[in-house]
Amino acid sequence: MSDRVAELVKAADELSTDERRQLLNTLWERLGPEIDQRFEEAWQQEIDRRTDELDAGTAEMIPWSEVKMRARTQALKRREATRS
Repeated sequence: MSDRVAELVKAADELSTDERRQLLNTLWERLGPEIDQRFEEAWQQEIDRRTDELDAGTAEMIPWSEVKMRARTQALKRREATRS
């Protein structure tokens, strides 16, 4: 991450949840429809892949409580890394 982006992330951390949501939406809209289409196509491929794994019985099922714990741990690690 560049220093400039790190500064922006630090400033965004000081915003309220609603303000961060507004910022995210504004940035996403500025990426344009081409990005939206590529994102939609990639996401559909991922959905198809995961559905195929579920249907085949090969998907690793993880309890929601563990998913939340992993996400929180990763978020804390990222936050600590940006403060260093």
